[in-house]
Amino acid sequence: AVAAVHRHPRPALEQWAHLRVLEPIGRGSFGEVFRAWDPRLDREVALKLLPAQGEDDASSFISEGRLLARVRHHNVATIYGADQIDNWIGLWMEFIRGRTLEQVLQDGSFSAAETVRIGIEICDAVAAVHRAGLLHRDIKAHNVMLSDDKRVVLMDFGSGRELEDGSDSDRSGTPLYQAPEVIAGEPATIQSDVYSVGILLFHLLSRSYPVHAASRAELRLVHETGERLALQTCAPGVPAPLARVIQRAIDTLPERRYVDTDAMARDLTALQRRSWIRRTRFALVAAAAL
Repeated sequence: AVAAVHRHPRPALEQWAHLRVLEPIGRGSFGEVFRAWDPRLDREVALKLLPAQGEDDASSFISEGRLLARVRHHNVATIYGADQIDNWIGLWMEFIRGRTLEQVLQDGSFSAAETVRIGIEICDAVAAVHRAGLLHRDIKAHNVMLSDDKRVVLMDFGSGRELEDGSDSDRSGTPLYQAPEVIAGEPATIQSDVYSVGILLFHLLSRSYPVHAASRAELRLVHETGERLALQTCAPGVPAPLARVIQRAIDTLPERRYVDTDAMARDLTALQRRSWIRRTRFALVAAAAL
């Protein structure tokens, strides 16, 4: 992808398709993202541009737009359109003011209460993806935005795939977030997305991961030997009930994980309600003592 950028240098942009390009807001190994204005929708959008290296690239990228367009949910980025012009493929979507969870983590780890709230919203988002007949396959802190109004938004379906696809796993996705069976070469499933959500919450609380490796081969070996860190080792202050929810989500065996993210959300919601009840009781006791 980097070589393609040099083969097809992007000219200074003021317009792309019908969009007026305002400013660059991000760059990655696979393309660039811009803030743009869509006169048809009369709103700001995020425009993602990728150099086309062939018909397969164009088809794959535009397919990402079609996959996203099938999902309508408050916690999933809304896709507006996709097109190819000359050597560049564009995908434009909802523009969200805020930072990725990975950027927020630079300021420190999240509290248990914050993580539970984020976890519930991510579980709801992923459940909507699954109901649309899709797998995300790349759930991670870099792909989740925390908007300025505190909305959690799942982004980037570059590794997305239809549930009924059933083909063998490829190397798409981020290894430390991938389930052991996917690293071993098995197809991605709903349970492997559940695993990724669990790893995300582990990371938010600890700024670490339960397993560490320098390559996919080493990571596969680590999974085979069962070498992993417990959440409460990496983040000692995490409440035990929350640690148990996350541990179930990241179990090495898919059949021992939550059946789906709806089930995981129910347990996280129960923790949130329990915490609210405790705070209410404390407030009542404190008031009675005055």
